[in-house]
Amino acid sequence: MLSVVLAQKVESGDDGLSAAQAAAFVSLASVLWAARQLTRRGSTAARLRRWLPLALISRAANGGLGAARNTGFAAARGRHVFALDADNVLYPSGLRVLHRHLDAAPTEVAAAYGILERFDETGALGLTSHLPWDPDLLVHGAFIDAMALWRKTAWQAVGGYTDDDQIYGWEDYDLWLALAERGERADLVTQIVGRYREQPGSMRKISDIDMEANFVRLRERHPRLPWPS
Repeated sequence: MLSVVLAQKVESGDDGLSAAQAAAFVSLASVLWAARQLTRRGSTAARLRRWLPLALISRAANGGLGAARNTGFAAARGRHVFALDADNVLYPSGLRVLHRHLDAAPTEVAAAYGILERFDETGALGLTSHLPWDPDLLVHGAFIDAMALWRKTAWQAVGGYTDDDQIYGWEDYDLWLALAERGERADLVTQIVGRYREQPGSMRKISDIDMEANFVRLRERHPRLPWPS
């Protein structure tokens, strides 16, 4: 059984619709739409419930991306759970490829991620999430996106996404660092599984303004990693 956690603000557009449709093409057991705020009546999520195996999990207040994803992951019924932001795109074959790999992988593999095509309003920008797992490389910067399929038990053991507001926008990176610090790993599946949208006003772009302070906090949170001197 497989679940997808789709996080979106209520004021977002309908891009999440196409992302959820792509997820549905692989006969998912469930899709969980973990809204960061209370979802309006008649919203995209509400319309999706008419034809998609969708559980709508809304929050009365915006607790941030980490809280939304944690809510969705905790409610997921599947053994494997995929994190998807509504402004990105998951190809119809993406989940099938990742699920097949993770299902056959040894238990020390906590998650599987695939290659993503970067794009913006001007067109293609290259690739991301295309490098294999390497803790020595990971401490120099985030190179794996949140779009990954997790074993739910592994995600629970790591502790989920942080609510530390000192690393706002870097919650995904912090989760990968936490996994590396435990001596576990994620596997790269060398196939393109989706598309990653670059946006000037994204959480990550805003948080990158103070990268030095973010890295100081991450080193404090994960002291056992091989940080550069």
